[in-house]
Amino acid sequence: WLAAEDASSRNTARSVIESRPPEKWIDSVTSAKDARVRAELELALARVGAPEGVAELLVRLAERPFVPKEREIALVTSRTLELALLHAAPVTAETRTTLAATLLAVFPTGDQDLDRQLGVLLASLPEAAGTFVPRALERLAAASKAGDGAEAFHWAFVLRGVTGGWN
Repeated sequence: WLAAEDASSRNTARSVIESRPPEKWIDSVTSAKDARVRAELELALARVGAPEGVAELLVRLAERPFVPKEREIALVTSRTLELALLHAAPVTAETRTTLAATLLAVFPTGDQDLDRQLGVLLASLPEAAGTFVPRALERLAAASKAGDGAEAFHWAFVLRGVTGGWN
């Protein structure tokens, strides 16, 4: 069910897995061959795993290329990264730097939803600020020029807490 085309089926299957002790399924996270299944298992681990295990997951995700063209997997992975940054212990500066470089390599993607998710992630990484702020400001300016108030507000909201990268 984790490989189902239907997101609702995948969410239900992931919820069932999350209700089981992680030690019963954690090995499946690294052994899953199907990218969609692996992404769902990684999300489950980020949601219910021990902080040390989530930190290990974050290291692996930071080192893996982020592939925006696989949109559904990219959206699940961005959610996984968001949760992993909140739940992992510890998150090293090296991991944050690697993750920032991985995400900046593809941002902006041209996909509005994915760019919004990546923007939230990049705004939380001080290591990304120098490159992220100008790119996010471009997104804000483009949205303002196009009269897209909701999109402009999103980028202003994301940028509100970024303290570095302003020239």
